Amino acid sequence: MKTIIFKDTIEDIKKAGEIIAGGGIVAFPTETVYGLGANALDEEAVKKIYLAKGRPSDNPMIVHISQVSDVYDIADISKREMSAQALENFNRCADAFWPGPLTMVLPKKEIVPLTTTGGLDTVAIRMPSHKTAKMLIEYSGCPIAAPSANLSGKPSPTTAEHTLDDMDGRIDAIIFGSDCQVGIESTVVDMRNDEPVILRPGRITAEELSNAIGGKVLIHPSLKIRDMSQKNADVSQKNEGMSQKNSDISQKDEDMSQKNADLSQKNIDMSQNMVARSPGMKYKHYAPEAEMQIFISDTNDRAKALEMAEIEVNRLKAMGQKAIIISFRDELEAAHNLFRRLRDADKAGYDVILAVGVSDDENGGVGFAVMNRMLKSAGYNVKKV
Repeated sequence: MKTIIFKDTIEDIKKAGEIIAGGGIVAFPTETVYGLGANALDEEAVKKIYLAKGRPSDNPMIVHISQVSDVYDIADISKREMSAQALENFNRCADAFWPGPLTMVLPKKEIVPLTTTGGLDTVAIRMPSHKTAKMLIEYSGCPIAAPSANLSGKPSPTTAEHTLDDMDGRIDAIIFGSDCQVGIESTVVDMRNDEPVILRPGRITAEELSNAIGGKVLIHPSLKIRDMSQKNADVSQKNEGMSQKNSDISQKDEDMSQKNADLSQKNIDMSQNMVARSPGMKYKHYAPEAEMQIFISDTNDRAKALEMAEIEVNRLKAMGQKAIIISFRDELEAAHNLFRRLRDADKAGYDVILAVGVSDDENGGVGFAVMNRMLKSAGYNVKKV
């Protein structure tokens, strides 16, 4: 298949819309990451997305709409399916955050194929703010199912070039538009009950959601799986880089490393076994080809974490490995650039990526979202200092 490259012009966006209307798949920019879109109501078209990405079929997709009224065509928003409080919460969040990087999980209507929802009776819906994405939905004449436009498991693409690297020859077309401003995927919230539940953290924070509805917002227990990564860090050698200066690894080191690996696998296994109502809840996500380690401090002392990462990178270089440190000045800069930095490191051929963690308040803020992506990228391989 030859992948067509479209410009970010009205004429080309119309052509891309015609491809989607005809059952094809097109990658396009959004404010979060690049999406890979098909007609959400066309089961055969959606299957092409799974095939192009190598995506597990039980991993639900987000359906993108161009106006709030489109929700009622694909979601059963009624007193029969949702309480008065849940309906009020939905309306308040739609008013506050749409268009924007918020996805809401709602009861689905029969018109939405189970292929689109990963076999679930719910549908995840978002109204993007990116003008190209909104125009594409309008010109296609249908809601667009669109996961991130990357090979399954790899870091999400935030530029057209990243998208082309993964999807060239696999899809019908790519719209070369502006780079994505947010840089991580949307916040996903289950809106079916009186208290909304965050299923995937993102740029819209728990505090912002709570303020919008005037009530409590919960965080799904699966997101607390990162607490187990602290156990990984606890059984890791705190001063591994210093203790291995002589390149001699003791049996004790090996045993503790194995415990660390076992706990990491337990984290991954737990996420595999859950019912995922949102993308990003299951499977290894966002992972670079290089091995990745995360350095964090109990007290959010980034300088200390960076110091230990520098010791480790020097040790790795002395052993002949190509290693790089990635760090960020704050949570917003990390959200914007994390996936770009991971992809750039892979392209440069690094063997190991040492990432310095960002502040994580555990209350659903931007730092919480960034650490969620970092931990999944690294397979919960954490070094606590």
